Amino acid sequence: MRYPLVPLVNDLTFSFLAIWLCLPVGLLLSLLILWFCFLLSRDSEENDREFRFNWEAWRKSWEEALRIQQEEERRAW
Repeated sequence: MRYPLVPLVNDLTFSFLAIWLCLPVGLLLSLLILWFCFLLSRDSEENDREFRFNWEAWRKSWEEALRIQQEEERRAW
């Protein structure tokens, strides 16, 4: 394989390549940071009920499952 006559990256092209390759990444990173700041600044009180776990229902279902298991054990004796 023969090498190209002019190298693709030299002192003249390095800054051009660095700018055009890093610019999209920098813009995407900036947009991602702004989006996270926007999401963190939103009031979470209005949507708090949707994400709150209902421990009372979980406890009742756990107690029901425990009661059924105890009844099955009593019947087995």
